[in-house]
Amino acid sequence: MFINNGFIIKQNYSSTLANVNERLYTRSKKIKVSDDYRFVLIEGDKCYDYVEQLYDVAINAFSKADFYEEISKADFIELYLDNIRLCSPDLLLVYYKEELVAFHFTYEDIEKRFYVSKTVGIKKDHQFHKCLFKMIDYFYSLVIEKGYDKVLHHFMNDRTNTLQLMYKGYELNKKHFVLLEYNNEK
Repeated sequence: MFINNGFIIKQNYSSTLANVNERLYTRSKKIKVSDDYRFVLIEGDKCYDYVEQLYDVAINAFSKADFYEEISKADFIELYLDNIRLCSPDLLLVYYKEELVAFHFTYEDIEKRFYVSKTVGIKKDHQFHKCLFKMIDYFYSLVIEKGYDKVLHHFMNDRTNTLQLMYKGYELNKKHFVLLEYNNEK
């Protein structure tokens, strides 16, 4: 209806609930990364100690993302702290040598139905390395260790087909969000 009345789709986003993709998990376990990468899992309230450090990673990782507008470090900290206080989060930190280059915020669904992948941020210089596969490996290990077989990915950009490739045949439910723009040239 909107498309027929002069609107165009600017962006598609989706949240995807899926079963753990065993093929992807098996594949990610086999990926080798340089010994210069170090993965550190932080659990529970200790995650709050790292929120300020994530700011620089987020600014770099999301600088050209749709809907992203740089906010102050104080606002970033408040936003993350206020939104994760209700759950017991887990935070995967990825260091390259001594530099923090990536993070993954996750938590259990409050009703204990599935495990939630909330935010993944990887600095641009490290986005095309095998770092993401190792992050999946750590994430799936955590999900399985906690006894879950379902994962919810929040608000992922559909411009890339990462989730579709990750969960082909494993999707249970998908919710789409679309940003429309009025095209007054019609």
